[in-house]
Amino acid sequence: MMSYEANSRKSMSHGTETVLDPELVQPTTSSVPKIKTPSHTRRRNSTKTQQPISPPIFEGPAISNVTARLGESTFLYCTVQNLKQRPVSWVRRRDWHILSSGVFMYTNDDRFHVMHADNADNWDLQIKYVQKRDAGSYECQTLLKNIYGTLPNFWVFISLKHKPSFSPPNEKYILN
Repeated sequence: MMSYEANSRKSMSHGTETVLDPELVQPTTSSVPKIKTPSHTRRRNSTKTQQPISPPIFEGPAISNVTARLGESTFLYCTVQNLKQRPVSWVRRRDWHILSSGVFMYTNDDRFHVMHADNADNWDLQIKYVQKRDAGSYECQTLLKNIYGTLPNFWVFISLKHKPSFSPPNEKYILN
């Protein structure tokens, strides 16, 4: 089997990834491909001890129930401390649609909006003009070490109520 060796003088390095130009790869007789990493891209052993990363902390109960009235606005509250530049996302569990990441919205439905002030811990999702299809569960989540997963996420369940309608009493008034 023919293998190839990279010409290290002409390969480019970007961080820890070496980018190889196919025209610069040379055949070798070894069965294992050899890539020489330029000395300026090699990792050096560090004597520093890394501090453990503190996970984000969701405030309040892990599961919350919200009752919303059809046609009105409702808020799904999510408070997360110790984010350290991690984004907070809202996900609609019915279809696993990511509604937001940070303050950026990923839905064409203008009724959804994230309420967040700079340096605040609140990441509240507003749903305007609530409709029947909005019923269900929503998840507030964040990243840990650049992957979604092991954190206890915050879930919100929405149940709907009809708007009370006004009906006049059956009383009659006589004016003199």
